Amino acid sequence: MMRLLITCNKLILNGTPKKICHHLYFLCSSNKVHERNNVICSRLYSSESLNEKWNVIREGSAEILLPKGEKVFYNPAQLVSRDMTVAVMEWYVKKILEKEPERTFSVLEPFAASGLRSIRFAKEVPNVTRVYTNDFSLPAFENIQENIEHNGLGDIIEATNENAYEVLCKRRLYSNRFDMIDIDPYGTASNFIDGAVQSLKNGGLLCITCTDSKTFSGLDATVCWSRYQSIPIYKFAIKEQGLRIVLHAISISAARHGLYIEPQLSVHFGFYIRLFVKINYGNTGANQSAKKHVNVKHCRKCSSFSSHPLVEERENEKGQLFPHPVSNMPETCQTCNIPLQTGGPFWGGPLHNQELVSDILSSMEENPSKFAATKWMHGILGVLSEELHDAPFYYISDRLTGFYKKNSIRLSTISDELEKLGYKMSSFHGEHQAVKTDAPAHVLMNLIEQFPNCGRGDNSVAEEKPHKSKRTFARNPEQPKEWIKRKKVQFIYPPLE
Repeated sequence: MMRLLITCNKLILNGTPKKICHHLYFLCSSNKVHERNNVICSRLYSSESLNEKWNVIREGSAEILLPKGEKVFYNPAQLVSRDMTVAVMEWYVKKILEKEPERTFSVLEPFAASGLRSIRFAKEVPNVTRVYTNDFSLPAFENIQENIEHNGLGDIIEATNENAYEVLCKRRLYSNRFDMIDIDPYGTASNFIDGAVQSLKNGGLLCITCTDSKTFSGLDATVCWSRYQSIPIYKFAIKEQGLRIVLHAISISAARHGLYIEPQLSVHFGFYIRLFVKINYGNTGANQSAKKHVNVKHCRKCSSFSSHPLVEERENEKGQLFPHPVSNMPETCQTCNIPLQTGGPFWGGPLHNQELVSDILSSMEENPSKFAATKWMHGILGVLSEELHDAPFYYISDRLTGFYKKNSIRLSTISDELEKLGYKMSSFHGEHQAVKTDAPAHVLMNLIEQFPNCGRGDNSVAEEKPHKSKRTFARNPEQPKEWIKRKKVQFIYPPLE
């Protein structure tokens, strides 16, 4: 493993882009993990060669034949995403079966590639009796048919070779709608959101992937607007910003058709985001969803921000509540006294269903060998279970301390001090410096300003600057919070040994 790390560092020094080197490190170093979990992958992982034409790939309960070469897309690095999808679908189905024991379920996968996901859905998700799988690529379509026959699922899975958008359009009739739809395209999924929400039954589950992470960075806000009708803020909570931008796009698309959303799980992986969203019918819910969208005011200098809903309820002369546009958003930063940037709209509601997160964590603890990616899933979901659900977006600790020219401050110390003031704080999955809190911006900024600045390598406390209300800062001798202990387990790149 050390030799591999040295090789990747040499590639970086020789001019190879860092992202390519990090991806190479992940793919190669994951070999030991996949072997340990009996996941045999082609090309980069050990695989069983059936003959000169096929490689045999085993994942979960599925076994697929993958043609040698690059004719059909297969990404072994997305094992975590596939295992997570099966876990969420299984939880979703079991919750419905508690109320309707005889119910059966249908799944649509418009971008099937080799058909691996569809085969796993048919074999691993309870009571799935119909899987409609599609791919526009002819070699992929032929490979899907081979794999359906190889797994003996011809009576459950139906394969087509059509354009994904046309497949979704055909399924809008109520009799043809699905219980679950998995959209996993290359790049943006914005073109397929409208068709997907209309192709689901009431209470259906939409699983969606977007790999256009650069769109959410704020480098070119106009591209994000054309795809998702939202303006991102540059260098601001980029990972959470992407999740909330796509959820905003799904919500407004659903509202156009009298639907509203309930996010079940929202995860930012290394180079893409994965969302699991429940789509419900109801004009009232669609109308009320406007209250769950927010705009953000952000200071590009000190990084302070505040979230503001698009509408709020006010009383009229008769004492009746009615929605009214928010009109009291600040225009200048209280700390820096410079104009604030405006971003949004974003989804401002919860990102996760905590019941789902806790149930999946419990099931993995009962059966650790059920999924090959249990270690990663447990790390990610462990942090998700601790995230604040009512505090959109986060700060970066180094930017806060850098503004006040202070050395780095432990997240546990910041959390302890905020708790003393009556506020909560958590981390955010995938961002090890995240400070996610319900404290107002001025409270957090004042707190950071009052921290003593210790020299590097010096354990003594330096003299504090005079301030109106000095505070004494001491580390909590108790064990750190769960999310602090898990923060090293939550990342996908590089994988854990």
